[in-house]
Amino acid sequence: MNLVTFEPCAFVGSSHKCTVSVLLPVFGRDIVP
Repeated sequence: MNLVTFEPCAFVGSSHKCTVSVLLPVFGRDIVP
């Protein structure tokens, strides 16, 4: 999953924003049913 999350980040160019926007929904779904 790391590759998939990092791929779009590299294309967008915003590592911080992309990581946060991708991690939030990913973790949110796992934590919140």
